[in-house]
Amino acid sequence: MMAILVKCIWVLALLFVAGFGVTLSWVMLAMSALCVAFAGVLGTAAGFYSRQRWSVPGMLLLAASVYFFYRAWSSPVWDLAKEDALLLGLGLVVYLVSRCGRLCGAWMLVLAVVAVVNISYFGLQKLELDPMVPMDLVSVKAEQSADFGWFQDYGALGNGMAIMGWVLLCFATWARDKAKLLRVAMAVVGVLALVVAMMSGSRSAIMSIAVAGVLYSVVSWVYSERFAYRLRQRVRTSLVLITLAGCVGLGVLGYLTFAERAGEGDAMPETNIRLAYWGMAVEQAMDSPVTGTGARSFSYECFRHWNTNLKTIEANPEFVHNEYLQAWSDYGLVGLLLMLAALLSHWGVAVYRLYQQEVDEDRHWVAVAGLIGLTVVMVHSLTDFPQRLPWDLCLAAMCLAWCYPRVAMKNREAQSSGKWLQVALVMLQIVISLAVGSYAAREAWAGRSLVESQQVREDGAWEVDTKVARLRELERASEASPDFRRYLNLARLYHADLSKEGATEAAVAHYEKSLERHPYNVVAALGLAAIHTGQRQFEKADEVYASIETYAAARDWWFEFYLTWARNKAYQAYQMTESGDWDAADTYLVEAIDLLGKASSKSEPRLEFMRDVYLNRIRLAMAGENYKKAGELWVEVNEMLPVWVIHDREARVHRSLGELYMRSAASEWKKRDPALAKVLFEKARQFFVDDQNISGKQESWRLERINYIDQQLKLIGVAGF
Repeated sequence: MMAILVKCIWVLALLFVAGFGVTLSWVMLAMSALCVAFAGVLGTAAGFYSRQRWSVPGMLLLAASVYFFYRAWSSPVWDLAKEDALLLGLGLVVYLVSRCGRLCGAWMLVLAVVAVVNISYFGLQKLELDPMVPMDLVSVKAEQSADFGWFQDYGALGNGMAIMGWVLLCFATWARDKAKLLRVAMAVVGVLALVVAMMSGSRSAIMSIAVAGVLYSVVSWVYSERFAYRLRQRVRTSLVLITLAGCVGLGVLGYLTFAERAGEGDAMPETNIRLAYWGMAVEQAMDSPVTGTGARSFSYECFRHWNTNLKTIEANPEFVHNEYLQAWSDYGLVGLLLMLAALLSHWGVAVYRLYQQEVDEDRHWVAVAGLIGLTVVMVHSLTDFPQRLPWDLCLAAMCLAWCYPRVAMKNREAQSSGKWLQVALVMLQIVISLAVGSYAAREAWAGRSLVESQQVREDGAWEVDTKVARLRELERASEASPDFRRYLNLARLYHADLSKEGATEAAVAHYEKSLERHPYNVVAALGLAAIHTGQRQFEKADEVYASIETYAAARDWWFEFYLTWARNKAYQAYQMTESGDWDAADTYLVEAIDLLGKASSKSEPRLEFMRDVYLNRIRLAMAGENYKKAGELWVEVNEMLPVWVIHDREARVHRSLGELYMRSAASEWKKRDPALAKVLFEKARQFFVDDQNISGKQESWRLERINYIDQQLKLIGVAGF
């Protein structure tokens, strides 16, 4: 009775993860981990643990887990690293409990239900219907209105359905002790799941399905050696026909997917974007090749190694899109080798035991399912990161555990652990489940208000909307579990209406708290600097800009970082002008021009602002009677900026300079310097003539000025100059 209860709880826990653990939401990850950890504790107490000896692969996995936990704990930004740590804990609990083999039936029930549901949803979405998905209950930013089933994106859908489809097919093929009707039903669902995976739009899923299909054919061919000659020939003939049909279907759907993705019309093809990510990850890894730069550090360190062929309007990476390079850049060579050793050793054990026929006949399908599922995971991880989602990670952990199937009766005694070692392993399983559950419970409890207000998406999908983002719920969540995202979102809410009493102080405080927890957070830094600028605390804003430049420069196209910083410099120049320190003002304007020169964005606002800064420098030079410098600056303006920016009719650059030179000429004429006055009057006249040519109009005010200048030039000529 207890075993049935535990299996039911596991089914419910896994169904919860399948419904809500399909996005990058931290709150949903915590709740998924809590459900699995609770089921893990009950399962261990009820005897759901493996009695097999822990050999090298298992020890390698534990060693890798210990290292990854330590490296996450010691990472620069814990609020990012904790996601890796909790994901690892979730996967470890699923792996440990799934090793015993007693949950295979529960797993198959869940996989069948989840596959059927996603197939149905995918079909409805293809018909342009919009059925409600579980995430709609907890997030107004579910991002699941496209053809993704329950998943966040097509990559996660493709990976999840590929794993589930192959596992269901393995059950249908090799679970010969099960009812024939059940196996047929599983085969139909499995094939449909693979079709959905191939239609998901994920090229990574198609490649992983192809590799897994080759392995499936090889295993089936080898397994047929057990049959009598006639039966073996029939099986192999059927296998060849099925393989050919699969190749045709995979080829057609694969071609359509690759052709569709190639014709999306992006500014840069996605393949090239991912290649650029990989190059940036390698450069980051070389900064600390042995131990890495810290868990999830690629999300901000990549901007220090930015590929200049990328624009952040095209790409704003959070992950490498290659889990092996991600492991190397974040966890170093130690982490990469441990991860590969754990994966390949499990894969090798499954191959060896299947080849040596050491597996119980009723568990043969488990070993094959684990082997093929793990193959899908390893191939897909070469170009994507679906295992970052709780449900896809649970599938990967299940496949990893199933690579350790129950051995045949003749070897079972030799493969069993000693009594005391078994007790230690059971205690370890309970301790890990309790540790994961307690931390997940804390985070889930802290995020309960976000669930109630449908704000579980706290990342880039979050938007300032006072109707949705309720201040009170965010404050409660940040008090219970501080996080740089929550502080940032609170700061943005206060920043949205600084007219309210105390809003400015609250926004500054929350921006600073966010930066304390994540000092490389460009969004928080820009928000804080903007408030300092608005309060005329230009030096403070300058310090903030300088502190974040290394990580913001690559995203200048998106944030217009250098333009914003240059404006702050211009405000400082204006402040110096008011105080009469013209030299300091000119220095700030020079710094503004230098910053604008660094900008990757050649946007119209940047070019217009550079023009205005140059004009202000010319005004300062003219006010200081440094006419030579003013002339040199005008030459520099024409060399630096496009003609259309200088000739902009609304800017009236030539009119402004004409007025400026005319006043200066009149001043010099009064000072009894007719030679200089003549030069300045002539330049003023030329500017007014150019302004007339640009505008295409003869306006009275301009004619009056030109006539006035002509009269003054006549007088100067009469004086002999």
